[in-house]
Amino acid sequence: MRHLNHQMVVIVGGAGPIGSALCRRLNRHSFSSILIVDDLGGGDKWRNLVGCQFEELIPLDELLPWLQRRGQETRVIVYLLGDSVECSDPWVVDTTYFFRKEYHLAKEVVRFSIQHNVDFLFKSCVGTYGHTPSPHPDKDQLNSLKPETPLAFAQHLLTLWIQQENAWEQVTGLKCSNVFGPADLYKKGGASAVSQLATTIREYRSVSLPERDITADWIHLEDVAEAIELCLLHQVKGLHHVSRGTAHSLEELAQELFNNLEVPYQVEYQSMPLFPRPVALNGSLFPSERLSQLGWTPKSICAGLQSYFA
Repeated sequence: MRHLNHQMVVIVGGAGPIGSALCRRLNRHSFSSILIVDDLGGGDKWRNLVGCQFEELIPLDELLPWLQRRGQETRVIVYLLGDSVECSDPWVVDTTYFFRKEYHLAKEVVRFSIQHNVDFLFKSCVGTYGHTPSPHPDKDQLNSLKPETPLAFAQHLLTLWIQQENAWEQVTGLKCSNVFGPADLYKKGGASAVSQLATTIREYRSVSLPERDITADWIHLEDVAEAIELCLLHQVKGLHHVSRGTAHSLEELAQELFNNLEVPYQVEYQSMPLFPRPVALNGSLFPSERLSQLGWTPKSICAGLQSYFA
């Protein structure tokens, strides 16, 4: 991380699954000039920060005042707030919160970044594509996308605004496949479908799956953190996909989880099971060629699922 020259890395949503994983990856480079910005709430999100080394932890409403005071010390802002939000149901949320934080606040932070020559990197979910994800993140086709959740729509509006501002030379946007990993379990009902699948199988030794199987591109949160790290190290700009490029069904994932637990495969099929929660569907996205050139190779699904039993 020599190019940072001891300047600050600000991680908004830093206590979330990806933000805390990124913090640990930076620590491996003996880098700890990190500001964690997050609202910890009343749950177990704080546990993700145990063992992380950082300079300061502040709540979200102190971000803009902090930047006004110490923005000259900042080299890059990583905006992962949507990944950190704790909600019991991703479809029943405070929509106003998402638009205030994922769109309006994010715009203010981008404006600050542009004015002060600070790099800005943000993650958006594959849900910004709706149910018809494009194989490539074509910036010229952004207006045709139809997000289907409040979070995805807010992130989509931010992407459109950055496009209108012609800011891609200073901004990095990462559209990520369905992210999973045990660090999101504090979200409970809002955790990834894979996390809920793993928890249900571990607790009940059985699971209910939809009669029509769900197939999607799944990627482990540590792989996303590594992709962000590479973008910071090599100052990658523009809009990119972070995905494995291969789709797997929930039934395949369930089989692997049962194998890890060494318990008999026991699945019931229902037309509308309470579990799992909706995910972005319709196959896979092509991984970023730029990330591949930098040596980014996401782990296999099997390796990712084993993290639930480490």
